[in-house]
Amino acid sequence: MKIKLGGIYYTVCKVLDLHDGEQKLDGQLKHSEASIYLDSVLCPQAEIQTTLHEIVHVITAQNGRQDMGEDAVDAMAFGLMGFLRDNPRLVKRWMDILAVK
Repeated sequence: MKIKLGGIYYTVCKVLDLHDGEQKLDGQLKHSEASIYLDSVLCPQAEIQTTLHEIVHVITAQNGRQDMGEDAVDAMAFGLMGFLRDNPRLVKRWMDILAVK
């Protein structure tokens, strides 16, 4: 799957047993490859939260905020996930407004 963030298209890939060295990961962003990797065993909710987590990393990096810690990124991702889930009518309305016609 491809997602556009800023002016860059990122490829989202599922990977079996995602690691960075010895550390087990749910997700990983590689700016140099324009790729987001997700562990393939994540349940649907964890996959959404992890994807949002990596998207927050992209947005902050594209806007010069590379210093945002993992706790803050996680808080943003969980907050966005909750907002999207709790406000489907508003999200639909916004999507209708933003749709390219």
